[in-house]
Amino acid sequence: MGSAREWLYSLDELMEESEKYNYRSEFREGSPAKYAFAYEHGLLDIICAHMPKRYKPAPPKWPKMRIDEVVEECHHSRKLVESKYPGAYIAIRKMDLMEHYFGRKRVSGQRRTQEEAVQKCSEYNSTSALRKADITLYNYIMRKKWQDVCFKHMKRRKNKRIAEAFTWEDILDKIKICEKLKDLRENYTSEYRAALRNPEWKTRLYHLLPSRKKASNV
Repeated sequence: MGSAREWLYSLDELMEESEKYNYRSEFREGSPAKYAFAYEHGLLDIICAHMPKRYKPAPPKWPKMRIDEVVEECHHSRKLVESKYPGAYIAIRKMDLMEHYFGRKRVSGQRRTQEEAVQKCSEYNSTSALRKADITLYNYIMRKKWQDVCFKHMKRRKNKRIAEAFTWEDILDKIKICEKLKDLRENYTSEYRAALRNPEWKTRLYHLLPSRKKASNV
């Protein structure tokens, strides 16, 4: 014969009640008994046909080419990518590319002396090779401002030199043959950009140019 609940509400009653609401969530909260009854009897799609369905917007897709650009912009810094582009960081984790982009994670709490950093860097011929193999060490050297010591043995290409690989002596050599800051910027763009990336070098640069007399005293 069936339970009394099977005959508790008619379809007309359910239709009339559902028309009071714009969304199923409102119907469920405003009339839980009738909502549950309709759900148990497979009537929700019928009586809620006038209600639009709420869909959560899909997270933006991150193609690998775009991720490459983001990681390069953040200098392969795990923390910087996570803070500035959390969606890209999540995509990298889901695609299991953490080591590919950021290298092997250094043991937490481990500190390196300058001598240890120099010894490790001696295994690589360029900063790009170091970044691919151990981005954590590379970032550590940059934070400590040890690049003059750690990168001085590394080869640098004439046309596409990595700005971080310059030493202050490299930049100073070019400053001494320039009359104005404009000369350095136009004729030695790589050295100019490298100096601007280091706050200490930037201060020295503006102190030395445009006057060559000051440069000769340093």
